[in-house]
Amino acid sequence: MDIKNFAWFLINIISSTKLLSRVRVSRAMNRLHAGAVPVGRMFKKRRVFVMHCRKYIGIGLIVFSASLICWSCYPKRIGPIGPDGKKLAWKEMNKPQRKTHMMKAVMPGAAELFASWRPERFSEADCSLCHGPGFRTDNFKMPTAYLPRLSGDFLLGPELEKHPQTTRLKLDRLVPMMVEALGLKSFSLVTRKGFGCYSCHLGPDGPMYGN
Repeated sequence: MDIKNFAWFLINIISSTKLLSRVRVSRAMNRLHAGAVPVGRMFKKRRVFVMHCRKYIGIGLIVFSASLICWSCYPKRIGPIGPDGKKLAWKEMNKPQRKTHMMKAVMPGAAELFASWRPERFSEADCSLCHGPGFRTDNFKMPTAYLPRLSGDFLLGPELEKHPQTTRLKLDRLVPMMVEALGLKSFSLVTRKGFGCYSCHLGPDGPMYGN
């Protein structure tokens, strides 16, 4: 087998692993056949390309595996002890247990956050901060029409443009605080599921993204 035939053979092996697109392989073979590129130089480039592919595939697998491990930890058991002797997850709690947990784990942090942001408006905070007057009749249904409706954009582009300070405060501080306190997954831009702004706010036509 001469060097050119051997080169074609290796290119086909690489292409069969889908590390190179068929278009790139076809071009490489045509250029090799025409003698436009020295065999040694071309394979040096291909080796670098394959090494980069392997590197990023490895990193991707590590990140994917870590994500699976992290996601398998949810929902976290953050509530009182249940009948089986283990802490309850948020979805397993009844309404009285949820109210107690909210008062202990959520309300103090949320009140402090809003008071530090706008003390003249939120010097005294209670459940109406998020639930509106409905909390007085034991109505804690979320998302709620009491809060401003959002644009429906899952990236919150319009909100960031019109109200950048408020939106960033909630995204960077309030949502992570709630995720931690409730033991839930944070909203994923990939799956468009999890706890995020649309867990409390309605979209233009009602609840969105599985809420």
